[in-house]
Amino acid sequence: MAQKSIAFAVARTRVREGRLLTAERILRLFEAESAESAFQSLLEAGYGTQDARSFEDMIQSELQKTSEYIREVTPNEAATNAFLLKHDCHNVKVVLKSMMLSRPSIGLTALGIVEPEVLEKRLKEGDTGALTPSMQKAAKELLGQIESGSATPSGVDFAMDKACFADMALLAKESGETVVVEAVSAQADLYNLLMALRMRKNPDGSDILKRALLPGGKMDHDRLVASLKETDDGVARFLWLSRFGAPILEGMEEYVKTGRLTLLEKRCDDYILEFFRSRRGESFTLAPVVGYLFGKEREAQAIRLVMVAKANGMSEELVKERLRELYA
Repeated sequence: MAQKSIAFAVARTRVREGRLLTAERILRLFEAESAESAFQSLLEAGYGTQDARSFEDMIQSELQKTSEYIREVTPNEAATNAFLLKHDCHNVKVVLKSMMLSRPSIGLTALGIVEPEVLEKRLKEGDTGALTPSMQKAAKELLGQIESGSATPSGVDFAMDKACFADMALLAKESGETVVVEAVSAQADLYNLLMALRMRKNPDGSDILKRALLPGGKMDHDRLVASLKETDDGVARFLWLSRFGAPILEGMEEYVKTGRLTLLEKRCDDYILEFFRSRRGESFTLAPVVGYLFGKEREAQAIRLVMVAKANGMSEELVKERLRELYA
């Protein structure tokens, strides 16, 4: 078997990039006469597998193929695992909450490192060995809390998200890829920024924010907590001076005017995608490979949004408002 290389991984990924669905093609699903015809259109585009029984089955089969491809082609597992890891974290949270509430695990994703069924089985047996170090420690503690009856859904989210980002930052550093370190750091900062804004009108916001802030970013945590007491204009100036200033300005302006975070959340999501899309021409870093991974994530989210909207009679205008930028 030929030795893996960045150049080979990027070359293979560029071929796959050409098969990503555009926003126009995904919106055409909304215009299809029926769910069945939309389903058939996706199959004809090579999306999912012929044996899929539903749109969600189709999406999960496509995400599983993406995870397998990324793990097969990468010459630097630390770099790509840094971005697959959040999907393992999502699955851990789903399973732990299902155990806490004695309900089935609904909403598992196939885009992680560990197969979701394997992860679920092991966690329910009390085995956290498939997880990365910080996530393993957090999951063990949470399993103990579930057994004692002291676990809460928000506690599961806070503990696992913190642990996940600690491991993501460690993997990013281990990868030696500057672009990976920067992207992980930006994700942590954008999450923390949005969380700080959500807590501004919460009387317990300061305490909740201290529990929720993620490691791995560049923004000072004390500064973010202090921002809860500042005016909206003061916070806007603080954000304008950050590395995210110009790309998220429009969303911040809407927040100051209306108190709504919808556009800012969209701009933050699009910032990460654009971070990689602007580097898709590189041939000697893994940015195009990681960008493709983000592209497949965003593609799946868009298909899910359109099909749920179609099933529930949402307007096309509302769908377009909620649709994030695509990598294609």
